[in-house]
Amino acid sequence: MTASPRTGNPPVADMTLQDLYALITREYGNADPLILAGRGYHWVMDLDSYKEVRAACRAAGAIYPEGDDPENWVPDPADRLYALPVRVREDGGVPHLEMAGSERREV
Repeated sequence: MTASPRTGNPPVADMTLQDLYALITREYGNADPLILAGRGYHWVMDLDSYKEVRAACRAAGAIYPEGDDPENWVPDPADRLYALPVRVREDGGVPHLEMAGSERREV
């Protein structure tokens, strides 16, 4: 797995749940994701990244009511990843954290 030259993160298709958690800890130290969520932080990504992250979550044992077909996977406002809300936007790009009311912050 080769890191992205832009962010230093693994390619989204190769990310594991551990890689996603490492994004939080690398950027925010040992901050509890619940505290970050309370401060307005949330995940932002595009739809393709969402489906890849969701596939990694399913591989780790997460259960979703929409079944196994990624074509049926649609973002839900209640989606969470490590207690942080997930926002899917057309311009969301690779998974990263943003704080409500602030500019994009790459993780």
